[in-house]
Amino acid sequence: MATKEDLPDWVLTALIANGGSSRLIDVAKYIWLHHEVELRGSGDLFLNGNTICAGPLLNYVVLGK
Repeated sequence: MATKEDLPDWVLTALIANGGSSRLIDVAKYIWLHHEVELRGSGDLFLNGNTICAGPLLNYVVLGK
């Protein structure tokens, strides 16, 4: 089962896979494509996944992490 602690790594992987930058929707699509089963088993994370992944994505963009 996925937790929100998994999302920063998933976001980073999606960004790397997309050449280092990407729109939020493309990051969300990448995460869904590669982690659908885990997201479906994670309850609220599945329902809020796109909103939750925005935080880690912004950390990479704004803070350079």
